[in-house]
Amino acid sequence: MRRYYSSHLLDFETFAKGLDPTLAGDDDVDGWLAKLFNASFLPGRQPDYGEKVPAAFADRHLAFSKAGRRRPPRAWRCLRGWHRFAPGRSRRPLLQAVWKAIAADLCLRGHKLMAAPALLGVGPYLRPHELMKIQPEDLPPPPARGASGHLSLVICPQNRGITTKTGAMGDIAALDCKWQLEPTPLWSALAGAPQGKPVWAFTCPELARKFKETRSQLGAPAPPDMMRHSGPSIDGALQLRPLDEVRKRGRWVSRKSVVRYETAARLSKAWHDLPLATRTRCEALDARLEELLLRGASRAAGGTERR
Repeated sequence: MRRYYSSHLLDFETFAKGLDPTLAGDDDVDGWLAKLFNASFLPGRQPDYGEKVPAAFADRHLAFSKAGRRRPPRAWRCLRGWHRFAPGRSRRPLLQAVWKAIAADLCLRGHKLMAAPALLGVGPYLRPHELMKIQPEDLPPPPARGASGHLSLVICPQNRGITTKTGAMGDIAALDCKWQLEPTPLWSALAGAPQGKPVWAFTCPELARKFKETRSQLGAPAPPDMMRHSGPSIDGALQLRPLDEVRKRGRWVSRKSVVRYETAARLSKAWHDLPLATRTRCEALDARLEELLLRGASRAAGGTERR
């Protein structure tokens, strides 16, 4: 997380010309943060940047955190105004056919294990860091034959001290999406990875690069963080889950955070905004996905993607 914050902290330190918050007064720190927010707002930057800067700042200087005694009130007021005049834009969701097509395209290009995140990440509404930290012990065995139930996934296990963005631990998400193909052929390969290490032999930036290559093949934008927004949009549009269940499954604290996922038109528009050739290609790959996953499943278990 600190690596993620480092660029935002550097932005402030550069803008404030080396101001040392431990020596400067609250008014000086407050003033420089407010100036940075104004300078970022005027060119049209989104307010989510303004949220990350003080978070990075408070992570480095704990006196400015919620538990600390130092406050930058003018900066927070600027941030509220920034949200009011430039409402944040949520990422556009992708229809289930697009994610299946991405998985199928990765299989065709010889990256079968990289296809698994495209299938695993959407249904449980995973954030990229939650997805990439999955270890074999987080993948319980499939239900016994004849038994009811679904494959499930443990998110941010308690025994490893990993928390979600909202501070929760040990959430379990059933892979029960009626619209999503369960990645059963790959399940054994992932569960058989070395214990105590992530099941993926690739990093999030490497996965993002492969997704970007798939974008050039399909003509559909597909960064890994769009999984988080696609799953609840699909469930909401198809009315497969009530909004409160979507909220709990996505580990959102506020109901306000998920109201947008009730709008079926949002998902439909995102699909029809794609070029016709892209939609046709996605539908064709979607139809082939199960065949591609089953083909050579034993070879996938050999870890062809592992370094």
